[in-house]
Amino acid sequence: AIDLCDSLVKTYTNSAWRCDARFWQGDAFTELNQYEDALLVFESLIKQFPDCYLTCEAQGRRGDCQSTLKRYDDAIASFGDALNCAREAEPALRNQLHWKLAKTLELAGKLDDAFTQYTKVIYENAVWPDPNVPPEQYWLSKCGLAAAAIKEQQQQWREAITLYSRLAELCPDMKELLDERIRKLR
Repeated sequence: AIDLCDSLVKTYTNSAWRCDARFWQGDAFTELNQYEDALLVFESLIKQFPDCYLTCEAQGRRGDCQSTLKRYDDAIASFGDALNCAREAEPALRNQLHWKLAKTLELAGKLDDAFTQYTKVIYENAVWPDPNVPPEQYWLSKCGLAAAAIKEQQQQWREAITLYSRLAELCPDMKELLDERIRKLR
């Protein structure tokens, strides 16, 4: 599959599928745990196809590879680039990128910066112009739980409770679990 993608890109220079082929080539390398090769492919895609609909995702995947290789500063920069690129993207992609950036900051020992990224999803990205549209909840809940865990680690119980309360408002399906956590902290 990797050679086929490479062949497609080189042989069919006018094909509309070249960007897709390059992305899936990088994806195949990551599935094979060949992160260095995947990095080269994602970087090539970003340079060759800056207007491709997969460019923001490729920047995020580049960050994934760098984080896996424990190149945290590079990964932080890549996730920042991906967030910049994804300003107009679906909330799920933006929230996922915030979570990945925050998780990488956490791995790099930058807890305050990680906390800031997690809470952006809870307090900024969760605000919708249309009150009839519910917020994206998967990444929102992951960010909220991770932010509260940082505050629990730091024994800042009041802040953790505030985060759990906010998360319960945004994700009603989690209310029972979050109320139990709040009860234990009190």
